[in-house]
Amino acid sequence: MGILGKRGHRVTVARDGRVAVDTAARGHFDLILMDMHMPEMDGLEATRRIRALPSSAAQVPIVALTAAAFREHRQACMDAGMIDVLNKPFQPEHLISVVERFASNANNAVSLPAVPPPSESAPPLLADPVGMLDQQLFSSLRAQLGDEAVEGIVGEYESSSANLLTLLGDPSLDAKNRREAAHSLKGASGVLGLSRLHSLCQGIELALRDGLTERADGLIIALPDLVTEGVALMRGLLESTKD
Repeated sequence: MGILGKRGHRVTVARDGRVAVDTAARGHFDLILMDMHMPEMDGLEATRRIRALPSSAAQVPIVALTAAAFREHRQACMDAGMIDVLNKPFQPEHLISVVERFASNANNAVSLPAVPPPSESAPPLLADPVGMLDQQLFSSLRAQLGDEAVEGIVGEYESSSANLLTLLGDPSLDAKNRREAAHSLKGASGVLGLSRLHSLCQGIELALRDGLTERADGLIIALPDLVTEGVALMRGLLESTKD
């Protein structure tokens, strides 16, 4: 919402797949960005139901926004009626490019640079010998949204990660629920540029998918410290530019 709102686009958010179908049926949209993992109804089923609507809403372009790790996922999106897939993590300018391809009126989008022009000083980089954070992606996010908004997102990430880590560390939960938690943490980490966490969560997700519970558990042990380190690094970057 922040990235697209800054470009002058109007964004409507549906809290789950069922609401997305109802909203699409009532609204007049240029484009639908469809999450894949939602409560009530997943993105594939929501897309199929939108395509079956008895109105022009059935023809609205739908693009998947997904952190899915599986090769067959793109084809499943196309088979459901989507026209493209935007994989997370993505650079903000990639999202802008996809959306503005479908803008019904060029004036809907404010002409802004995707990143600060060369004359502006770029945010400093912090030492990160283990490659925890894609600092270029994080800087691009800051340029698009501003540091105050990014600080809020980092706080929300820290809070939601604590809940997801609790789910992942609960051996009484079935593999599906733990896999969904890994997927959620993978997507959130990737959007912020937390590369190591994104890769680790992808490994956990795949292990749980393939029934390799012991392997998944071994990988999950490393998550809490990596989340703590990642949050600290992001906050360090934000603090380094304050007066």
